Amino acid sequence: GFIVIVVLLAIIGSCMGPSGGDKKSSDTGKSTKTEEKAPDYTCDVEGVGKVKGAIASNVGIAVYGIEEKNVIGDQFYQEQAQGKFVIVSVVVSNGQKDAVTVDANSFKLVTKDGVEYSHSTEAQTAISMANGGKMDAFLKQINPGMTISARIPFDVPKDKKLSELQLEARGGFSGSKVLLPLAVQ
Repeated sequence: GFIVIVVLLAIIGSCMGPSGGDKKSSDTGKSTKTEEKAPDYTCDVEGVGKVKGAIASNVGIAVYGIEEKNVIGDQFYQEQAQGKFVIVSVVVSNGQKDAVTVDANSFKLVTKDGVEYSHSTEAQTAISMANGGKMDAFLKQINPGMTISARIPFDVPKDKKLSELQLEARGGFSGSKVLLPLAVQ
């Protein structure tokens, strides 16, 4: 039993990789520093049209929708925002040679002065419950050449303007980061 625990801890430790914002990732050899890029990725989203985004670690990421709500969910399960929910709808395309894992933890809303807002787990659960239990942004594996969409909720102060926020996105579970304007391009 003890050996199994040690082996599991070693596997988890090796998956987490090096820590620190400017260190090199052992998987990609690219910096994990956040880069603000001009749009270099385009995706056709049904019902929206072409949207532009950025590529991080050969993973294309684009914002195709933004909603603001005070309450998320349906009549059976609802979550009330502490401030307001900003729900960011993204498309993620895998351009790598192997599968990548995308999770809501791969995304943050950030301000120019460095304030970071993580996704709301409670709101994500409410979205999933209202969507028949479908978890579209929880440890989703994407094979090469495939594209997924996900809705990621963030709880931000009521007075925070969308123009003050940017989406920080990671290209896969351990890929490099990019900053995207919080707008459909």
